[in-house]
Amino acid sequence: MKKCGSCWNCNYGIKENSTVKPEEYIKEFEKLIDKYKGDTIVLEAMGSVTDKKEFPREALLSIINIALKKGDFKSLTLETHITQIDEELVKFITQKNNELSKEKRKRLSFEVGIEDFNPDNRKLINKLGVTNERIKQVYDMLKKYGIGLDTNLIYGFPFQTEAERISAMAENIKYAKENLPDAGIIMFLMSIKDNTNL
Repeated sequence: MKKCGSCWNCNYGIKENSTVKPEEYIKEFEKLIDKYKGDTIVLEAMGSVTDKKEFPREALLSIINIALKKGDFKSLTLETHITQIDEELVKFITQKNNELSKEKRKRLSFEVGIEDFNPDNRKLINKLGVTNERIKQVYDMLKKYGIGLDTNLIYGFPFQTEAERISAMAENIKYAKENLPDAGIIMFLMSIKDNTNL
């Protein structure tokens, strides 16, 4: 993502260059995957693990392949930006997962920062590139491949009163249930971070 993130409350990507080479990530990941004992692995970067400018695609594909083949966990989630989910990647993940025996297959999902389903509230935090139409397109495409979508929502924008915050979250949940019925909802309390306009 850009140096200060894709919206005014994100501070992702504050470093210009990575000090770790992609092959080092892959080697370290392969070493650590055997020791991991949890149910879910979340692949994430400073802002979007699927952004080819932020994290090399070949490295990501290698890590996904290693995770699916070697990992003893139930779910694999890629944390990313809604505009960074492409069908080529989705097909790759689905194919690699389907190569496993049925009992070894993982629940696959993408986790994305929506922040608020109300476009007016997204504008107020300068959330770039996110439209409800795009969210629905990605949701439908992922559903076609049997992949889940988890949406991150923010509770407590500083420009809202407490009553407006409660109402906004109720409207967010209603919108999700009506338009993205199988999507997960993850709520975050607003936290103002260094290096952001907020």
